[in-house]
Amino acid sequence: SIKCETLPVVQFESIDCQIPEIDKKTLSKDQKYLLEISEAIKSGECPKDLSIRDPGPLSHSRWLTTANRALRLYISQENPTAEFQEIVIFILKSYMPMWFCIKKTKLFTDGPKLVHQCIETSRYLKDELKAVIDPVIERNGFFAHPEHVMITMTQDPRKHIRELGLRRIIKARERDQKRKTIRTYVAPKLNFSATDYTELNYWTNCEFSSPPLLKDVTDDELKTYIKTEEVPKWEILSQKMPVHTQAVERSVKLVSEASAKVCGSAARDGYIRTTLKSRSTMPAFDNK
Repeated sequence: SIKCETLPVVQFESIDCQIPEIDKKTLSKDQKYLLEISEAIKSGECPKDLSIRDPGPLSHSRWLTTANRALRLYISQENPTAEFQEIVIFILKSYMPMWFCIKKTKLFTDGPKLVHQCIETSRYLKDELKAVIDPVIERNGFFAHPEHVMITMTQDPRKHIRELGLRRIIKARERDQKRKTIRTYVAPKLNFSATDYTELNYWTNCEFSSPPLLKDVTDDELKTYIKTEEVPKWEILSQKMPVHTQAVERSVKLVSEASAKVCGSAARDGYIRTTLKSRSTMPAFDNK
């Protein structure tokens, strides 16, 4: 079979896109390829060394390589079909910039902003394509849950947003006192017309509870921050809990590998645990 990296590069049409600034030294081989092939398509020229580089295998456990191979195939086609061009444009305008923005994210309080950015980067799509994309965003939009949004609002540099977030938490606590049912946690209905992450939820119609992460913060402390210009400095929010898809990819890859090697849930569990334990005892090397 013909490999896409062996196909000759032709005079392809450049596609404008926003490429986030990121230190290439922090990227893996697959990630660096995505960044550089995106830069090549944006400029309309592909360096020789990039054209012959392996974009990685097509695998469910390595989603990034699927995008890599699609972009490599694009620069080998003078007249791509409209459907294929639509996929390539989506990768460059939404998937790729979102992937690197998530990669750069250090705090989980950026989660709601990333969900909003994901919505914004896909608004250029036709209505029939948004009808496919939007339900996927909504099903996976847990970082747009009111509890996460309220926490993020308390850390916002804009004082009026911080105050609004603090007041909503206090209001949610008052509701919790009257609640007679167990708190449910489901992905929220999203406002795809939101102009800011604070508008992702339909606040007047949605049921929301107070964030459990702030259970040790008293109402008096919340009210104090409402009156000050200071951004709350709660220890739980300063801990590193990255919003990375990379960790998910590694887990999916390991589960896929275990499924291919052994049969049965007990055997898969043992394989996964043994592999993780083995990795933890191995010395770490810089493989970037």
